[in-house]
Amino acid sequence: MPPPSAPTAPRVAAFFDIDKTLMRGASASVVATALLRRGLINRRTIAFAVRQSLLYALFGEKVSRVSNVAQRAMRSVAGQSVAQMGEVIEQVWEPAIRPRLYARTVERIQWHLERGDEVWLASATPWLVSEVMATHLGATGGIGTRLAVRDGFLLAELDGPVVHAHHKAEAVRRLAAERGIDLSQSWAYSDSFHDVEMLEAVGHPVAVNADVRLARVARRRGWDRLAARTRTDRLRDRSLKTVAATLAGVGALAVVSGLSHLVGGA
Repeated sequence: MPPPSAPTAPRVAAFFDIDKTLMRGASASVVATALLRRGLINRRTIAFAVRQSLLYALFGEKVSRVSNVAQRAMRSVAGQSVAQMGEVIEQVWEPAIRPRLYARTVERIQWHLERGDEVWLASATPWLVSEVMATHLGATGGIGTRLAVRDGFLLAELDGPVVHAHHKAEAVRRLAAERGIDLSQSWAYSDSFHDVEMLEAVGHPVAVNADVRLARVARRRGWDRLAARTRTDRLRDRSLKTVAATLAGVGALAVVSGLSHLVGGA
């Protein structure tokens, strides 16, 4: 009789939010600016994206705001090819995304990979963005908001919900079930109170650059916390908030005017 086979070790994963957890600012806004410069979206759409980024910098995430951005993004990129969109995201990785990454969060990703854990980027950002970022970081894959595709071209409709708040937690649980991941031994990282449900789904929740409400929850529950911002990062974030407050004060027309000048001179 052959000896009994050794029990298989459970599969463990680490799930990382992207915006303000892995990188400064909003990843989708970086890509939107690149699309504008290539004439793939109009200035009205980018002005809307800038306004949402300013609100994000000043006040953090809001479920209705995330939904509005997703709906506007769908309409703006409808008809573009998936291949072309992927190429644009690849092209902005080195000059625009990589410099915004928090080194300490990247180090934590590498730590998980060296342990043999799966690593997934989970974000409301378009799935193409999360997948490209995952590839460059050596991660297992990316989870993001999916747009419907027909014959290789994007449609003006979502393929599933915006991957935010409850829906992000659902996406993590669904992926874990599909891949046999033991969530009780897995990790999740986020800066946002809206990701509490995702953090609760795993055995090792970590609050990264936590907003006020998440920091309060993390303290009360004894969750690990990671300050991924260096002193330089904090100064940059403070400058961004100062600029955001100034622009909000002078109004939307100034935003559009300034953006047009910026893009025209780029």
